[in-house]
Amino acid sequence: MRSFNRAIKRAALALAFFIVTTCTAVAMPSLSAQAATYGVDFRNGVIKYILDDPLAKIPNTFEASIWIEEGAQGNEKHIGYIFGNEMSAATSILSYGVDRDGHLFVNWNGYERYVVFDSVDVRMSEWIHVAVVRNEQANCFEFYLNGVLTQTSTTGVGTAIKPFATTHIIGGDRFIQNTPSKYFEGKIRQVTLYEQALTQGEINRDRINGDNISGATRSGLIFNTQLSADDVVARDTSYYENDAYVASTNHSFEGKFFETQDYSLSVIPDWQMVTNHYNTILHTLPDFLLTNYSAQKIKALITVGDLADGGNNEADWYRMFNPLKAQLKRLYGHIPFVPTPGNHDYDDECASTRGLKYFNEAFPADEMMERGGMAGTYDGGTENAYYLVDTEFVNYIIISLEFGYRDEVLAWAGELCEQYSDRRVIITTHSILTAGGLYDPAGATSYGWTSKGVEANSGEDLWDKFLRKYPNIFMAFCGHVSSDDVLYAERVGDHGNVVTAFVINAQAIIMNDGLENLVSILTFDEERQIMYFNYYSTITEKFYNYQNQFAYSFNGNTPICAPNYDAQAASEEVDRAQILRKVVYGDAQSADANTNDGTGAVIAISAMLVALVGLVFLLRKKGVRR
Repeated sequence: MRSFNRAIKRAALALAFFIVTTCTAVAMPSLSAQAATYGVDFRNGVIKYILDDPLAKIPNTFEASIWIEEGAQGNEKHIGYIFGNEMSAATSILSYGVDRDGHLFVNWNGYERYVVFDSVDVRMSEWIHVAVVRNEQANCFEFYLNGVLTQTSTTGVGTAIKPFATTHIIGGDRFIQNTPSKYFEGKIRQVTLYEQALTQGEINRDRINGDNISGATRSGLIFNTQLSADDVVARDTSYYENDAYVASTNHSFEGKFFETQDYSLSVIPDWQMVTNHYNTILHTLPDFLLTNYSAQKIKALITVGDLADGGNNEADWYRMFNPLKAQLKRLYGHIPFVPTPGNHDYDDECASTRGLKYFNEAFPADEMMERGGMAGTYDGGTENAYYLVDTEFVNYIIISLEFGYRDEVLAWAGELCEQYSDRRVIITTHSILTAGGLYDPAGATSYGWTSKGVEANSGEDLWDKFLRKYPNIFMAFCGHVSSDDVLYAERVGDHGNVVTAFVINAQAIIMNDGLENLVSILTFDEERQIMYFNYYSTITEKFYNYQNQFAYSFNGNTPICAPNYDAQAASEEVDRAQILRKVVYGDAQSADANTNDGTGAVIAISAMLVALVGLVFLLRKKGVRR
């Protein structure tokens, strides 16, 4: 993290904190606050730890100290992942875990090699030290139990993994939507990674003297941490200082919004599941906005596409769009809103044409310009339009782009950036990034219409042809791919400004309850150039996942600053670990309100507890920043 913060922008300080007040004992699942020697219990499937950055090197040795109860059955086909970046999107994947039969396994290079060490059942109801070595010289994977070579796999070591784009997780995975998360059904005390293949003597040395592992004492060390439930941060003792921060999986919790700063913007994820299956509860989102826009100083509502879910006939389209437009038009005169089309909003869902009959009927440009805050369009349609949003501190132009943006549309958007060079530019469009947090090389170009001669550009094209070229481009928002967590990618434009693209789209994770009626509130502190982010369900009135409540430094994203900008304050780094610790435990850390067997997850703190937490899931493409 520190090396990243020293880069162009001193970026991404995820203050990651959240305030929860309650008058009863608070359950903090799996944060069994024990001495460090007892590690962290992951068995209830809520807590996991996310590394701050992708691993800097590809490891050939993995070590861990784990505890699994004898006879544990696990979830699905696994006891779970000890350490990995497993997800459904195509990316460089390397994971280590335990299958349902208690056998350690390694998933090398996205299942190019899936090696199961079946000679030992590691469910022993005691702490054990395990190690997996990828021995290129002998062309085999080796498994060590308590410092002793126990099994060798002769399937070969596979090819080299490309540099990681996503961060790894301790005690969980990155699976999304309705796929069961393979959280670890046990406890983890220590995780260590080396670039080189260690010998048996070196592994046994680490087993005996794990407290002494650091960049100063071990060559080739990529990552090492000892987990303690006393804290929300697992410090990396390697030279990379790639600390891991507590996060959660499919977890909703009660809390309070960050304190409103100078002004706020709101963004909603793809709305298609609600409009198609739960449109009777659409009202909860405008209800919330109309109740809170004044106190939270909300200046605009931005959508990221797929407002509808595609129709089989005209009646189907009107069944979705009629209640949708009725609810959004309640915002007229109060909050400007930016409708953005996604692939499911097109008349034939991008099979052959760019028809947007029902979308434009719902949000006609003339009406949007009169009442909805729209300032102009590309060719008369709402799919390519811009909105001028003013605050007391700084002014914006929000440009909404069609799905599969054409070259001429990008040229038009570029002209707007030049025309309004004194305004920060926010782009909203349906597809920019992948679920791995990378600029999408395909995107709309993979749809059927391109085979019929319909022009479309990809996320990578958007960067090359547009986003990189203008110094006032500030941020971009998209949806399309589902992600439990808010993802973002940072790239440096031609003028030295950082452009941050966000994926905000937890549309399908809990779709059976319609809980995609989420809204994100982004409140801006212009003096310090920090954006505070909350992810909130307007149905349950709860927040979703600790790591989705965070703070992001936009210092370096734009040369357009507010009058109250303080360069010194904006450049100061914040110790988010200290903030997290204070929020979770209060002024004094509490480690005495838990059971002594390491399985307890209840932290009892008396009335009006300040608890809870989050951190930014730093999934981003950072190679251009280093």
